[in-house]
Amino acid sequence: MRSSDIQRMIDSRRRIQWHPGPRPHSLRASGEIQPDGWGADISEADMDPVQAWCDQHDCGRRLSFDIFQFRDPHEITLFLLRWS
Repeated sequence: MRSSDIQRMIDSRRRIQWHPGPRPHSLRASGEIQPDGWGADISEADMDPVQAWCDQHDCGRRLSFDIFQFRDPHEITLFLLRWS
């Protein structure tokens, strides 16, 4: 892994917050709330490392830009341990 990829993963972890999604066993990503009260935008570059990790570890799948679906609550816990 290149150092730029590692830095992007670190930055993504700081900027993304996870909330219950619209389906059972799903999570929705949103940007971290800034001190001024506005949410930070998340980009495809922020979500790419998350999707790569999910593919590599067979833990969840990406349904849309900001929604990930999981098989059960145990997968959600594993995911959140890594990405929260």
